[in-house]
Amino acid sequence: MTLFVRLLRRGKARTEASLQAGYEFAPVSIRVRVDGKNFNLIPRGKYAWLRRAEREAEFVRALQKGRTASVEATSRRGNKTTYSFSLRGFTAMMRKARQGCR
Repeated sequence: MTLFVRLLRRGKARTEASLQAGYEFAPVSIRVRVDGKNFNLIPRGKYAWLRRAEREAEFVRALQKGRTASVEATSRRGNKTTYSFSLRGFTAMMRKARQGCR
């Protein structure tokens, strides 16, 4: 499972967060929890995006301030999976990406 955050140059949202798995997701919502805050993602194949794009900024802020992100998903075969990501270094990575995209 890989968590991506893409910087956008245009539009209201300045970022686009997504997940990529090595398997196809079931067509049910995926939950990401960042230090107690819940975010729902919509799956499509091996990828998933935030259900509500207007929460992009809130999601990225949570990732920057948080310590751990946990993902609860279900595979197309029905297997429930849970992943945890350390967010150590996430803020520095975002700062560097923003500097490089000017």
